[in-house]
Amino acid sequence: MKKLKQKIGSWIFDLRYYTEEFQLSRIGKILLLMFVVWIVGANLIYTTEQLYHQDGIPWTNEHFKNYSNVYWDVIVYLTSGVEDYVPDSPYSKVITFTLLIAGIVIIGIFTANLVPVMIKVIHDKDYIKQKPLRIEFTNHYIICGNSRKLTGIIDQLSYYANKYNNPILIISNKAKSTPKICTKKYKNVWGIEGDPTSDAILAKANVNKAKSIILLTDDTQEPHQQADAELINISYKLYNNHTIVEINNLAYIPHLVRANVNLIIDPKEYSYRLIAQSALTPGLSFVYHELLSASQNSSKMCFMPVKKLAELYGKDIVGRSYREIVQLHLSGNIDDFIIIGYQVVFSDKSAEHIGRGDNDSTNNIDRINPSINENKYNQDFKLNSLDNLIVIAYDEAQTKASRIKETGMEYNKNTDIYKNHLIDKSINLGNNKGVIRNHIVICNWSDKARKIIRELHSSNIADPAPVVIITDQFQVIKEQEDINISSEEWMKDVYFLPGSPLDSNVLYRAGLEHASTAIILYDPRDKEYGDAKSVVIALAIEAIDRRVHTIVEILNSKNKEYFKNTHVDEIICVEELSEKLLAQAALTHNISELYLHLLTESEDTNEVYILPIPSNYIGRSWEDMEQALFKYIHEDVVLIGFITQEKKRINERTVYNHFGNLINVNKLYINPKKNPRHNEKGKKYLFRESDQIVVIAYHKPNLESLT
Repeated sequence: MKKLKQKIGSWIFDLRYYTEEFQLSRIGKILLLMFVVWIVGANLIYTTEQLYHQDGIPWTNEHFKNYSNVYWDVIVYLTSGVEDYVPDSPYSKVITFTLLIAGIVIIGIFTANLVPVMIKVIHDKDYIKQKPLRIEFTNHYIICGNSRKLTGIIDQLSYYANKYNNPILIISNKAKSTPKICTKKYKNVWGIEGDPTSDAILAKANVNKAKSIILLTDDTQEPHQQADAELINISYKLYNNHTIVEINNLAYIPHLVRANVNLIIDPKEYSYRLIAQSALTPGLSFVYHELLSASQNSSKMCFMPVKKLAELYGKDIVGRSYREIVQLHLSGNIDDFIIIGYQVVFSDKSAEHIGRGDNDSTNNIDRINPSINENKYNQDFKLNSLDNLIVIAYDEAQTKASRIKETGMEYNKNTDIYKNHLIDKSINLGNNKGVIRNHIVICNWSDKARKIIRELHSSNIADPAPVVIITDQFQVIKEQEDINISSEEWMKDVYFLPGSPLDSNVLYRAGLEHASTAIILYDPRDKEYGDAKSVVIALAIEAIDRRVHTIVEILNSKNKEYFKNTHVDEIICVEELSEKLLAQAALTHNISELYLHLLTESEDTNEVYILPIPSNYIGRSWEDMEQALFKYIHEDVVLIGFITQEKKRINERTVYNHFGNLINVNKLYINPKKNPRHNEKGKKYLFRESDQIVVIAYHKPNLESLT
């Protein structure tokens, strides 16, 4: 019944759109006029003919004796101008002549109005629909700005936009020429062409009724400083709205904070953390790709109100502890979601709360995988009706919690480094082979490199691997530095190797054949061909040793296809990561900090780990391990997924190589379903020896003692 109401509502909305956009009301009036002329004309001809022959005058054309025949004749007069039958009465002949003239005029007007509509429909079928002025949107998503990321963000939001009838509205100077990539996904995507800083345009977009507003940096505009300045201008106009801003220049953050922006996303902050995490735990980028995807068949992190869970289970769980609620869920297991933590919401801003980073204006406390040993916000903390559970689910229940101001950990001065640091030493591993083994090689230097090293050499890492950085700008960086921090703990075992990573001799000198991981960073000096350069470096690494786990950072998601012929293990695209983060932040307010929390390597934060199946659980099910890990007192661990090998399939067909052998691929299942579809594995799946599990923990756990 609910789906039927939504469908009827969608039909009514579409009818209103086409009526206004294509001026169908005018065409409707023309058709109404033709209908009136038809009825009146047919009755006049029939009446005059009957009166003319009532005195016994013989009928020359008996066709007009029949009332229904007269209606047929009149409609022929009006639409074609052809007169098949001539009436007898002179009055009827005058009426017929009048109807013929009226038909020519009405059909001419009708054609003149219909042809532009048909031309517009044919011309606009490949572009998004433009929002009519009289139709008001509510609970919609607004995206402001011209950016290559626009297509990816729409792709992420489209599933929820169509399912919950939350329109996506694009405001830009090129909205009318925004292509419609997929008819199904773009069904509820609209545009307004104009300047997003204009009050009239923002009023037309119904910004005060929007669910979320995303402001994108115009990557087509030069200089970029002007594009960032425009974002600040728009932000001040959207002071009271839930606004998410993507920014490249951190210097503008204080202005955005003053503009009351809810979330500031610096894609580089997430990308360097993900690169470091993928180097520490190979394959991790695929887990985050799954978590950040918004579609019907992918799980994502979201908030579920405690009272919503009470409705699902039909029990009063308000006032119960987190431990009791999780135990209830594990024993009942009535829905496909995993509880990984909780969010404490205070109704009074003066209540006790913990600030995040340098910003303590928020009144939320998030706890992912709450520790048993924590003092207050642990597994025994009792949750009330305002609190939310942090879950991994296929589709969230939309939370109605009050909007929380969020500027994000992206502006945390405690975790950022504002000066370029350099360890002043270079090496030649070619003359010292055997000195370094299982090290990490970083190709190219950028601002991300030092942050990646911080993550790789975090105090939370028990045995950090040595890092070798290959860069052809060693001397330039050295001359620009005014600080030498070679004594810093996190810079130990870090070596610079001057030279180009395109040179195979330099790669050999870096001991690449003995390395565990190679990270290829995007070269910011070459914006046009940076991704192409990364392809060549990947091929050079592959020529030396294919076994090295290779992670590549690229800028443009369209360039992924050029890596198909390489053996790159993981591709991290800054543009794609930004698209997914912006979409997730629009769908679920305040969710971005949780992802940043998981991507931060420290003793006080959780990370995602990929582990082999404990020997005691080979042949046992997901449900068995989920229950056991919850009761495991030695480690704080949450099970969120598993990886297994499956036959490669394309369009439901098994794929074989040229030798006739089956091709096996790794398949990742996040939040496996209780009732999986055909060819999918669910909660009843029995683990095999080659499988791996995906967990959330404070440090890499040892689960061999798990019973």
